[in-house]
Amino acid sequence: MELTSFISTALEIGMTPALLLMFAWYFLKRDKCRDKQIADLIETFKEREKIVLAEGTRREELMRQESERREKIILDSAERRESNLMKTIDGFSGSIEKISDTMDEIKKAFLQMEFRLRTVEENRKGGGS
Repeated sequence: MELTSFISTALEIGMTPALLLMFAWYFLKRDKCRDKQIADLIETFKEREKIVLAEGTRREELMRQESERREKIILDSAERRESNLMKTIDGFSGSIEKISDTMDEIKKAFLQMEFRLRTVEENRKGGGS
């Protein structure tokens, strides 16, 4: 509202109604400014919400990747332990086989010694009589 239009309105209808109209006009104009400010704030909040959601998604992706990396490390470690265990078991198997062969040789040697001892004892019994 311009000053000349206010003065002409005030002269036509009186000062009090003109001031009331000016007061109402001021509050309506102020509400329009506030509406614009509120709309700007809403837009700002929406942009911030998008940023927060994007960051949340990015964090989830990083956590997923870190989880996959840790899982891979754990699986690799388990495979290495299993491989080492299998090598150790194979080594034990070879050792057990060698021990078994040695025991067989010892058994054969004892059987031969036993046979010789019997032969010697029989010769003593037979030769001494």
